[in-house]
Amino acid sequence: MKTYALANSRAAFGWLAGITLGYMLCLLALNRGFAIDEHISGMFFDFTCHSKNARQCWLLDKSDRTLTFFLHDLPIHIYTAVGVLAFTVAAAGFKYKNLRPYRELAILTVVALICVPGIVAGLKIYSGHYCPGQMAAYGGPIGTQNLHQPKPRCFPAGSPAAGFSLIVLYFGGLPSFWKRAGLYGGLGLGVISSIIQLARGEHFLSHCIATLVTALFIGLLVAFLRDYKQGRYYALIGS
Repeated sequence: MKTYALANSRAAFGWLAGITLGYMLCLLALNRGFAIDEHISGMFFDFTCHSKNARQCWLLDKSDRTLTFFLHDLPIHIYTAVGVLAFTVAAAGFKYKNLRPYRELAILTVVALICVPGIVAGLKIYSGHYCPGQMAAYGGPIGTQNLHQPKPRCFPAGSPAAGFSLIVLYFGGLPSFWKRAGLYGGLGLGVISSIIQLARGEHFLSHCIATLVTALFIGLLVAFLRDYKQGRYYALIGS
């Protein structure tokens, strides 16, 4: 008689190792950048601009405080508020029955908004990449005699991280509505934020793709943990 037993390490952690290895290989490839990175960024930069403030030569002026507030600061405040609300619902859901149907959604949202931006922030410290706006080709100080050399912390892209992180909801055990909302909403918000950052000279395309890959990696980890908890990794034993 053939039976199935939970594969404690081989099947489940084989998947985990494969997911992690795939993510690392993607990052290594993206770390080299795309051949079209500079071309795409150049589409948002006015090379005929002679302003002493090179930030004004980009399609979206980073030195404009109003634009910076609406395109950068305000989204951060909104995502922070969403994270605080989700954490509150997740915590209260253990006590109040009427909040329990939303507890898993809230927990996944908190995990997504912490893990994806957190990993991106950690990778920035060691990646050694400059932003387009920091490079001499776009009027920046890198490659010139300017004594004020910024630190190379532009890979992966940080601003699209919170938007892309909502993709993690797709990989949880949520109703189909929330799965679709997470997938399409995360992709939409992440892509919009990426385009804004390209237009401000803050990131290359490869930087934004690396952030998307990071969100997918966290999503796959969530799916792995969900399936492992439910005992879906099985090995055939005996007869």
